[in-house]
Amino acid sequence: MIQAASSEEKSTPKIARIALADISDGQTAEFYAAVGLLERRMASNQKPFIYLELYDRKRRVSARVWNNSPMFEVCEREWKPGCHLRVHAKHDGKFGLSILFARLVCADDAIEGYDPQQLRAVTRFDVEEMFGELLDFAKKIKDVPLRKVVMHLLMTNEAKFKEHPAAARNHHAYAGGLLEHTLSVTRTGEMLADKYRDYYSDLTPALNKDLVIAGCILHDIGKLDELQAAGQDISYTRSGTLVGHIIVGRDMFRDAAKEIGGLDPDLQLMMEHVILSHQYMKEWDSPKEPAFPEALLVHFADDCDAKMNMYVSILDSTSADADFSDANNIFRRKLLRKRKL
Repeated sequence: MIQAASSEEKSTPKIARIALADISDGQTAEFYAAVGLLERRMASNQKPFIYLELYDRKRRVSARVWNNSPMFEVCEREWKPGCHLRVHAKHDGKFGLSILFARLVCADDAIEGYDPQQLRAVTRFDVEEMFGELLDFAKKIKDVPLRKVVMHLLMTNEAKFKEHPAAARNHHAYAGGLLEHTLSVTRTGEMLADKYRDYYSDLTPALNKDLVIAGCILHDIGKLDELQAAGQDISYTRSGTLVGHIIVGRDMFRDAAKEIGGLDPDLQLMMEHVILSHQYMKEWDSPKEPAFPEALLVHFADDCDAKMNMYVSILDSTSADADFSDANNIFRRKLLRKRKL
Protein backbone atom coordinates (compact mmCIF):
# COMPACT_ATOMS: atom_id res chain seq x y z
CA MET A 1 0.00 0.00 0.00
CA ILE A 2 1.39 3.42 -1.02
CA GLN A 3 0.14 6.60 0.55
CA ALA A 4 0.93 10.30 0.49
CA ALA A 5 3.19 11.90 3.06
CA SER A 6 1.21 13.29 5.99
CA SER A 7 1.32 16.83 7.39
CA GLU A 8 2.56 15.37 10.69
CA GLU A 9 5.55 13.85 8.92
CA LYS A 10 6.30 17.08 7.05
CA SER A 11 6.53 18.88 10.40
CA THR A 12 8.85 16.26 11.90
CA PRO A 13 12.40 17.61 12.34
CA LYS A 14 14.96 16.30 9.88
CA ILE A 15 17.14 13.54 11.29
CA ALA A 16 19.86 11.29 9.91
CA ARG A 17 18.67 8.94 7.18
CA ILE A 18 20.51 5.62 7.21
CA ALA A 19 19.86 1.94 6.61
CA LEU A 20 18.20 0.04 9.44
CA ALA A 21 21.21 -2.27 9.45
CA ASP A 22 23.46 0.67 10.37
CA ILE A 23 21.56 2.24 13.26
CA SER A 24 23.50 2.15 16.55
CA ASP A 25 22.53 2.28 20.21
CA GLY A 26 21.36 5.72 21.33
CA GLN A 27 20.96 6.99 17.78
CA THR A 28 17.82 8.62 16.44
CA ALA A 29 17.46 8.08 12.72
CA GLU A 30 15.15 7.74 9.76
CA PHE A 31 15.11 4.57 7.67
CA TYR A 32 12.95 2.27 5.58
CA ALA A 33 11.95 -1.09 7.03
CA ALA A 34 9.64 -4.01 6.47
CA VAL A 35 7.34 -5.27 9.21
CA GLY A 36 7.82 -8.86 10.36
CA LEU A 37 6.11 -9.82 13.59
CA LEU A 38 3.43 -7.41 14.89
CA GLU A 39 1.69 -8.13 18.20
CA ARG A 40 -0.27 -6.23 20.83
CA ARG A 41 1.31 -6.95 24.22
CA MET A 42 0.91 -5.84 27.82
CA ALA A 43 3.69 -4.09 29.75
CA SER A 44 4.45 -4.80 33.41
CA ASN A 45 2.39 -1.71 34.34
CA GLN A 46 -0.58 -3.33 32.57
CA LYS A 47 -0.56 -0.79 29.75
CA PRO A 48 -0.70 -2.07 26.18
CA PHE A 49 2.00 -1.57 23.58
CA ILE A 50 2.65 -2.84 20.07
CA TYR A 51 5.66 -5.12 19.66
CA LEU A 52 7.13 -5.28 16.17
CA GLU A 53 10.10 -6.76 14.41
CA LEU A 54 11.41 -4.47 11.68
CA TYR A 55 13.92 -5.69 9.15
CA ASP A 56 15.85 -4.90 6.02
CA ARG A 57 18.05 -7.12 3.89
CA LYS A 58 20.79 -7.33 6.52
CA ARG A 59 19.22 -6.91 9.95
CA ARG A 60 16.13 -7.55 12.07
CA VAL A 61 15.45 -5.29 15.09
CA SER A 62 12.69 -5.35 17.70
CA ALA A 63 10.60 -2.19 18.06
CA ARG A 64 7.81 -0.83 20.20
CA VAL A 65 4.97 1.63 19.82
CA TRP A 66 3.83 2.71 23.27
CA ASN A 67 0.18 3.25 24.11
CA ASN A 68 0.68 6.99 24.69
CA SER A 69 2.14 7.44 21.20
CA PRO A 70 0.01 9.07 18.48
CA MET A 71 1.18 6.17 16.29
CA PHE A 72 -0.49 3.51 18.47
CA GLU A 73 -3.91 3.50 16.80
CA VAL A 74 -2.42 3.89 13.32
CA CYS A 75 -0.14 0.94 13.94
CA GLU A 76 -3.00 -1.30 15.07
CA ARG A 77 -5.29 -0.18 12.27
CA GLU A 78 -3.03 0.09 9.22
CA TRP A 79 0.21 -1.82 9.62
CA LYS A 80 0.43 -5.49 8.72
CA PRO A 81 3.28 -8.03 8.54
CA GLY A 82 5.01 -7.57 5.21
CA CYS A 83 4.22 -3.87 4.77
CA HIS A 84 6.99 -1.33 4.23
CA LEU A 85 7.41 1.71 6.44
CA ARG A 86 9.31 4.94 6.54
CA VAL A 87 10.36 5.19 10.18
CA HIS A 88 11.71 7.79 12.61
CA ALA A 89 12.96 5.94 15.68
CA LYS A 90 15.45 5.94 18.52
CA HIS A 91 17.50 2.86 19.28
CA ASP A 92 18.31 1.86 22.83
CA GLY A 93 19.93 -1.29 24.09
CA LYS A 94 17.07 -2.48 26.27
CA PHE A 95 14.03 -2.10 24.05
CA GLY A 96 15.49 -1.97 20.57
CA LEU A 97 13.68 0.75 18.63
CA SER A 98 11.20 3.20 20.09
CA ILE A 99 9.18 4.48 17.15
CA LEU A 100 8.67 8.25 17.16
CA PHE A 101 6.85 8.43 13.85
CA ALA A 102 6.22 6.04 10.99
CA ARG A 103 3.98 5.67 7.95
CA LEU A 104 3.51 3.35 5.03
CA VAL A 105 5.83 4.13 2.14
CA CYS A 106 4.57 6.50 -0.55
CA ALA A 107 5.42 7.11 -4.20
CA ASP A 108 7.79 10.00 -3.34
CA ASP A 109 9.99 7.68 -1.28
CA ALA A 110 11.50 6.13 -4.41
CA ILE A 111 13.14 9.50 -5.10
CA GLU A 112 14.54 9.58 -1.57
CA GLY A 113 16.17 6.17 -1.54
CA TYR A 114 13.38 3.68 -0.96
CA ASP A 115 14.22 0.36 -2.66
CA PRO A 116 11.89 -2.54 -1.85
CA GLN A 117 14.60 -5.04 -2.78
CA GLN A 118 16.71 -3.76 0.12
CA LEU A 119 13.88 -4.74 2.47
CA ARG A 120 13.52 -8.25 1.13
CA ALA A 121 14.80 -10.69 3.72
CA VAL A 122 16.88 -13.34 1.98
CA THR A 123 19.42 -15.98 2.89
CA ARG A 124 22.95 -14.63 3.02
CA PHE A 125 24.25 -17.69 1.17
CA ASP A 126 24.32 -18.48 -2.55
CA VAL A 127 21.27 -20.63 -3.36
CA GLU A 128 22.90 -22.29 -6.37
CA GLU A 129 25.86 -23.43 -4.29
CA MET A 130 23.60 -24.61 -1.47
CA PHE A 131 21.34 -26.59 -3.77
CA GLY A 132 24.34 -28.17 -5.47
CA GLU A 133 25.73 -29.26 -2.10
CA LEU A 134 22.35 -30.69 -1.09
CA LEU A 135 22.29 -32.74 -4.32
CA ASP A 136 25.79 -34.00 -3.46
CA PHE A 137 24.47 -35.22 -0.11
CA ALA A 138 21.59 -36.99 -1.86
CA LYS A 139 24.06 -38.73 -4.16
CA LYS A 140 25.77 -40.23 -1.10
CA ILE A 141 22.67 -42.32 -0.35
CA LYS A 142 23.74 -45.89 -1.14
CA ASP A 143 20.27 -47.43 -1.42
CA VAL A 144 19.47 -46.80 -5.09
CA PRO A 145 15.64 -46.55 -4.92
CA LEU A 146 15.82 -44.25 -1.87
CA ARG A 147 18.43 -42.09 -3.61
CA LYS A 148 16.18 -41.85 -6.67
CA VAL A 149 13.20 -40.78 -4.57
CA VAL A 150 15.19 -38.07 -2.78
CA MET A 151 16.72 -36.81 -6.04
CA HIS A 152 13.29 -36.80 -7.68
CA LEU A 153 11.78 -34.68 -4.90
CA LEU A 154 14.68 -32.25 -4.99
CA MET A 155 14.78 -31.84 -8.76
CA THR A 156 11.03 -31.49 -9.25
CA ASN A 157 10.89 -28.83 -6.52
CA GLU A 158 14.20 -27.08 -7.27
CA ALA A 159 12.81 -23.61 -8.03
CA LYS A 160 10.56 -23.54 -4.95
CA PHE A 161 13.28 -24.95 -2.71
CA LYS A 162 15.65 -22.12 -3.64
CA GLU A 163 13.08 -19.43 -2.90
CA HIS A 164 10.99 -20.79 -0.02
CA PRO A 165 11.17 -19.70 3.65
CA ALA A 166 11.51 -22.34 6.34
CA ALA A 167 8.87 -20.78 8.59
CA ALA A 168 6.37 -17.95 8.80
CA ARG A 169 8.34 -16.58 11.76
CA ASN A 170 10.90 -17.61 14.38
CA HIS A 171 13.59 -19.33 12.28
CA HIS A 172 14.86 -18.97 8.69
CA ALA A 173 11.74 -16.94 7.84
CA TYR A 174 13.12 -15.46 4.63
CA ALA A 175 13.59 -16.30 0.96
CA GLY A 176 15.92 -19.26 0.62
CA GLY A 177 15.55 -20.04 4.31
CA LEU A 178 14.21 -23.55 3.73
CA LEU A 179 17.20 -24.47 1.59
CA GLU A 180 19.65 -22.90 4.07
CA HIS A 181 18.03 -24.74 6.98
CA THR A 182 17.78 -28.08 5.16
CA LEU A 183 21.41 -28.03 4.09
CA SER A 184 22.60 -27.09 7.57
CA VAL A 185 20.50 -29.87 9.12
CA THR A 186 21.89 -32.37 6.61
CA ARG A 187 25.49 -31.37 7.34
CA THR A 188 24.87 -31.88 11.07
CA GLY A 189 22.96 -35.10 10.47
CA GLU A 190 25.83 -36.64 8.51
CA MET A 191 28.29 -35.67 11.24
CA LEU A 192 26.08 -37.24 13.92
CA ALA A 193 25.52 -40.37 11.84
CA ASP A 194 29.27 -40.86 11.31
CA LYS A 195 30.02 -40.24 14.98
CA TYR A 196 27.45 -42.59 16.44
CA ARG A 197 27.88 -45.29 13.79
CA ASP A 198 31.52 -45.55 14.94
CA TYR A 199 30.75 -44.96 18.62
CA TYR A 200 28.20 -47.78 18.70
CA SER A 201 29.96 -50.05 16.23
CA ASP A 202 28.45 -53.14 17.86
CA LEU A 203 24.87 -51.94 17.27
CA THR A 204 22.97 -54.53 15.23
CA PRO A 205 21.89 -53.66 12.63
CA ALA A 206 24.36 -50.81 12.24
CA LEU A 207 23.07 -47.25 12.30
CA ASN A 208 21.67 -46.53 8.82
CA LYS A 209 23.36 -43.41 7.44
CA ASP A 210 21.10 -43.43 4.38
CA LEU A 211 18.08 -42.94 6.65
CA VAL A 212 19.70 -40.01 8.42
CA ILE A 213 20.78 -38.18 5.26
CA ALA A 214 17.50 -38.78 3.45
CA GLY A 215 15.54 -37.84 6.56
CA CYS A 216 17.45 -34.59 6.99
CA ILE A 217 16.95 -33.64 3.35
CA LEU A 218 13.22 -34.41 3.36
CA HIS A 219 12.17 -33.63 6.94
CA ASP A 220 10.66 -30.25 5.97
CA ILE A 221 9.76 -30.96 2.34
CA GLY A 222 6.08 -30.45 3.25
CA LYS A 223 6.77 -26.77 3.95
CA LEU A 224 6.83 -26.24 0.19
CA ASP A 225 3.07 -26.73 0.39
CA GLU A 226 2.46 -25.54 3.96
CA LEU A 227 3.75 -21.99 3.44
CA GLN A 228 3.21 -19.35 0.81
CA ALA A 229 5.14 -16.12 0.36
CA ALA A 230 3.68 -13.08 -1.37
CA GLY A 231 6.42 -10.48 -1.37
CA GLN A 232 7.40 -10.06 2.27
CA ASP A 233 4.26 -11.67 3.67
CA ILE A 234 4.72 -15.33 4.67
CA SER A 235 1.51 -17.13 5.54
CA TYR A 236 0.02 -20.60 5.82
CA THR A 237 -1.86 -22.23 2.97
CA ARG A 238 -5.17 -23.99 3.56
CA SER A 239 -3.46 -27.38 3.61
CA GLY A 240 -0.75 -25.94 5.85
CA THR A 241 -3.37 -24.83 8.35
CA LEU A 242 -5.61 -27.89 8.13
CA VAL A 243 -2.99 -30.64 7.70
CA GLY A 244 0.50 -29.26 8.35
CA HIS A 245 3.90 -29.80 6.79
CA ILE A 246 4.69 -33.06 8.58
CA ILE A 247 1.74 -35.02 7.15
CA VAL A 248 2.06 -33.23 3.80
CA GLY A 249 5.76 -34.14 3.69
CA ARG A 250 5.06 -37.80 4.48
CA ASP A 251 2.49 -37.86 1.67
CA MET A 252 4.91 -36.22 -0.78
CA PHE A 253 7.51 -38.87 0.05
CA ARG A 254 4.96 -41.69 -0.21
CA ASP A 255 3.71 -40.47 -3.59
CA ALA A 256 7.27 -40.13 -4.93
CA ALA A 257 8.17 -43.62 -3.67
CA LYS A 258 5.15 -45.05 -5.47
CA GLU A 259 6.05 -43.20 -8.67
CA ILE A 260 9.72 -44.23 -8.64
CA GLY A 261 9.12 -47.76 -7.39
CA GLY A 262 11.49 -50.37 -6.03
CA LEU A 263 11.86 -48.98 -2.52
CA ASP A 264 12.06 -51.62 0.20
CA PRO A 265 8.77 -51.50 2.19
CA ASP A 266 10.53 -51.54 5.55
CA LEU A 267 12.89 -48.74 4.50
CA GLN A 268 9.93 -46.72 3.22
CA LEU A 269 8.08 -47.20 6.51
CA MET A 270 11.13 -46.09 8.50
CA MET A 271 11.56 -43.01 6.28
CA GLU A 272 7.93 -42.09 6.82
CA HIS A 273 8.48 -42.40 10.57
CA VAL A 274 11.55 -40.12 10.40
CA ILE A 275 9.45 -37.44 8.71
CA LEU A 276 6.51 -37.94 11.07
CA SER A 277 8.64 -37.80 14.23
CA HIS A 278 11.18 -35.08 13.46
CA GLN A 279 9.50 -32.52 15.76
CA TYR A 280 9.92 -35.02 18.59
CA MET A 281 6.92 -34.46 20.86
CA LYS A 282 3.18 -34.34 20.37
CA GLU A 283 3.21 -31.05 22.29
CA TRP A 284 5.28 -29.69 19.37
CA ASP A 285 2.74 -30.99 16.81
CA SER A 286 4.73 -34.15 16.09
CA PRO A 287 2.36 -37.00 15.15
CA LYS A 288 4.89 -39.54 16.44
CA GLU A 289 7.94 -39.53 18.71
CA PRO A 290 11.27 -40.94 17.45
CA ALA A 291 11.30 -44.73 17.78
CA PHE A 292 14.80 -45.56 16.53
CA PRO A 293 18.25 -43.87 16.58
CA GLU A 294 18.18 -42.45 13.04
CA ALA A 295 14.92 -40.62 13.72
CA LEU A 296 16.35 -39.23 16.95
CA LEU A 297 19.44 -37.89 15.16
CA VAL A 298 17.32 -36.17 12.49
CA HIS A 299 15.28 -34.49 15.22
CA PHE A 300 18.31 -33.17 17.10
CA ALA A 301 19.97 -31.93 13.90
CA ASP A 302 16.77 -30.08 13.00
CA ASP A 303 16.12 -28.73 16.49
CA CYS A 304 19.69 -27.52 16.96
CA ASP A 305 19.73 -25.62 13.66
CA ALA A 306 16.34 -23.97 14.22
CA LYS A 307 17.16 -22.88 17.77
CA MET A 308 20.60 -21.57 16.84
CA ASN A 309 19.06 -19.44 14.09
CA MET A 310 16.55 -18.06 16.59
CA TYR A 311 19.28 -17.30 19.15
CA VAL A 312 21.43 -15.47 16.63
CA SER A 313 18.46 -13.51 15.27
CA ILE A 314 17.60 -12.31 18.77
CA LEU A 315 21.21 -11.33 19.48
CA ASP A 316 21.51 -9.57 16.11
CA SER A 317 18.44 -7.50 16.93
CA THR A 318 19.92 -6.44 20.30
CA SER A 319 22.39 -3.58 20.60
CA ALA A 320 26.00 -4.74 20.92
CA ASP A 321 26.28 -2.41 23.93
CA ALA A 322 23.46 -4.12 25.82
CA ASP A 323 24.37 -6.74 28.41
CA PHE A 324 21.31 -8.84 27.59
CA SER A 325 18.44 -8.99 25.14
CA ASP A 326 15.02 -8.38 26.63
CA ALA A 327 12.85 -11.36 27.54
CA ASN A 328 10.19 -10.68 24.91
CA ASN A 329 11.35 -13.41 22.54
CA ILE A 330 10.44 -16.96 21.59
CA PHE A 331 12.48 -18.33 24.51
CA ARG A 332 10.91 -15.92 27.03
CA ARG A 333 14.27 -15.26 28.68
CA LYS A 334 17.09 -12.77 28.46
CA LEU A 335 20.02 -13.86 26.30
CA LEU A 336 23.57 -12.68 26.97
CA ARG A 337 24.60 -10.15 24.32
CA LYS A 338 27.61 -8.23 25.62
CA ARG A 339 30.55 -10.53 26.24
CA LYS A 340 34.34 -10.47 26.20
CA LEU A 341 34.91 -14.04 24.99
